[in-house]
Amino acid sequence: MAGLVAINVIGVVGGLLGIFQFGKDNFADKVGLDVKGGLSNGGGDLPDVRLWNEAGEFLGMHADPGKLKSGITSDITIKHKDGNGQQPTYALFSANNGAVCIAYVSITFPDDNKYAWVADWAQECKSSATWYYSNLYVDGGKHQPPCLWIDGNGDQPQTGFQLHWPEFKSDSNGPPPKNEQKAKIDYLCNSGPPFKLHYSRDPSSVNYWLPKSKRQAHTRDFPSPISTTQAYSKNGTLVARPQTSAPKYIFTVPSNTAAIKPINATLPAHNPHFNRLVMSDSQNHAARRLFESKTSVGPDFINVAEGIFCCMTSKKTYPICGPGNEDSCFNLEIKSLVFGGKAARDTPYTGTVDWTSSTSFKA
Repeated sequence: MAGLVAINVIGVVGGLLGIFQFGKDNFADKVGLDVKGGLSNGGGDLPDVRLWNEAGEFLGMHADPGKLKSGITSDITIKHKDGNGQQPTYALFSANNGAVCIAYVSITFPDDNKYAWVADWAQECKSSATWYYSNLYVDGGKHQPPCLWIDGNGDQPQTGFQLHWPEFKSDSNGPPPKNEQKAKIDYLCNSGPPFKLHYSRDPSSVNYWLPKSKRQAHTRDFPSPISTTQAYSKNGTLVARPQTSAPKYIFTVPSNTAAIKPINATLPAHNPHFNRLVMSDSQNHAARRLFESKTSVGPDFINVAEGIFCCMTSKKTYPICGPGNEDSCFNLEIKSLVFGGKAARDTPYTGTVDWTSSTSFKA
């Protein structure tokens, strides 16, 4: 794929499918995974990455890849088992102990084929998934995906997620017709192998389509047979045998049916980002959206263009202080809410992340 200009990635915004273009700047020049994080919890830990081929055979992994700084690209190179160079069509991202918020991931196969996924899917598929804004752009600067929190020590409910890369790549420049979109979204969210959130500690296996199965895509009436791969621990050793029973059949959940929530999928009891502030002026970063979402988690947030501050601990919004409005508001100079003429914070923020226009990262 030398001379690649862009690939078309299937995304979803507001319940509607869209096509996002990923250019060469969104991929590493070497075989590897690019994991872009909108935020990190004091320097989040990159997830462990495991790869399988289309037949569900384990290819390799990279455990404990290191730290990830906010808004920075990190390449994770994975050596294939026996150096076979097969296509790693399935990937599993398992969180470590430092929570990290992932906006998108992309992969370059050994044969230079490229694929990507955007975290908009996490919110669309699982309303319980915790999220925050990111300061990262895709589609030539046209879209800023939110980021998905994953963590291995219980600060976030999600401990990882799996992807089947080819299902999120499109050969078309446009989305499917509107009358086909609901079925497509249901399929990608609920059939199992394309995308799945994990809640168990240190997930180590994925669901995959059984080879040569006659898949009936985009319908609830004819589910596809799937199985579960072997599980591999952090040191690469086999911890579970492959399934020997008949394959399971996974049906999608109708949109009017309440999803079953894992028993440990609860929001953090405290806000670990209490001492951090994020500032933005992007029209994609509406402060009220954070305020109204029960699952948004992260630092206090202010959109200076809107003139609205969102306290993420109380989930309340306040205007920015200005002439004629100097109380019960957020003072930009001292970076604190002001009540009765006094600053509400006992101590200043220990870190301020500036996402205003001059600092935005575009790819």
